[in-house]
Amino acid sequence: MVQHSTGRCEVWGAPPPAEIPTHIAITAIQRHSFTNSCVAKRTFLVLGRDRTLTYSRIATHVAIALFIGILYSGIGMMRGNMLNNFNFMFFTVMFLMLTAFNCVTTTFPSQLPIIVKEHFNQWYSLGAYYLAVTFADIPIQALATLLYAVMTYFMTSQPYDAYRFLLFLVMCILISLVSQSFGMVIGASMDVKNGVIFGPFCFLPFVIFSGFFVQLSKAHPYMQWLFHTSFLKYSFEGLMLAIFGYDRPKLPCELEDYCHFVYPQRFLEEMDMSHASYAFSVYFLLGLVLFLRILAFLALTIQIRRRR
Repeated sequence: MVQHSTGRCEVWGAPPPAEIPTHIAITAIQRHSFTNSCVAKRTFLVLGRDRTLTYSRIATHVAIALFIGILYSGIGMMRGNMLNNFNFMFFTVMFLMLTAFNCVTTTFPSQLPIIVKEHFNQWYSLGAYYLAVTFADIPIQALATLLYAVMTYFMTSQPYDAYRFLLFLVMCILISLVSQSFGMVIGASMDVKNGVIFGPFCFLPFVIFSGFFVQLSKAHPYMQWLFHTSFLKYSFEGLMLAIFGYDRPKLPCELEDYCHFVYPQRFLEEMDMSHASYAFSVYFLLGLVLFLRILAFLALTIQIRRRR
């Protein structure tokens, strides 16, 4: 059966329709590519004109990096500051999580009325807009995270090892991307007021089961499985392994009588991280980024259909 009024072909029990001519298919592909490029250019243009958020995000990371670098100056090379270094790692996880989350929470709610009108007029597909917003914000967040990681790593005198620094940087960027994805899910699901209020509460379970307040082996057996659902646990373990793992040699002891955690591996065992895997943490965080991005797109699609 063919519907001439809509131009659509709906056939039941009939052979497939004839193939679309090549020149028509190429024209459709070119139009789709042109639309995607225009949406991407417009997104970058909006970010370029409204530089307040970009500059404030970078300035915040630089200012906090300077503050933390001075506060924890030189802690990375001495055994006596092992616990301070441990606290520095957890602060890094929390700071990158909250900044990346808060920067994108209001993106979709503030632009939703415009998206509804333009998408209704078929100016572009929702997928093209979502990809443009996603790829436009990643470089800014990555740059801010890079500045923070470089400044704090060397100001706190962490090991001058390119391999360890690369592991530290990769884990910092993954923390930002996961938190950014959480922010997109919240922003696509709630309005600005509810997102700002209820969004941070979503991180409380992840913080509790991150391994900082209580270790996995010390927790109640009925609660231990919750640790494996916390992305902050894998983020925290990744940073700790980047600094203390992979057979890091004995640390110098600045005290004359006794230093308990001279060997970094012993400290990892004390913190219940000796059996952690950096590669598994990376795979877990990458999979979580992909899952949350898809979830945010589905939530945005539902919001658009509700408002039409």
